[in-house]
Amino acid sequence: MRYVFCEDHYPHKKLKTRQPPPDDSVTTQEAADIIGVSPWTLNHWHRQERGPKSVKINGRVWYNRQEVERWAEAYQLLRSGTSPVET
Repeated sequence: MRYVFCEDHYPHKKLKTRQPPPDDSVTTQEAADIIGVSPWTLNHWHRQERGPKSVKINGRVWYNRQEVERWAEAYQLLRSGTSPVET
């Protein structure tokens, strides 16, 4: 969607264009499926600034696939009680 304003009347308005999501990014639903939690849980974590890093573009939250996979592995180890480092 594009909005075009006459700069003479609305100099403070900017031209708005839709940005595509970054390459190798996944939606909240896809990230939740990878981690093994519900999308609601992932959204809750996002609001609390927990969980995998994300970026918001055009009002939607996107996650980097590699970051989600790393985070899912650590999350599963935490839930299982297994230490990632053997002592």
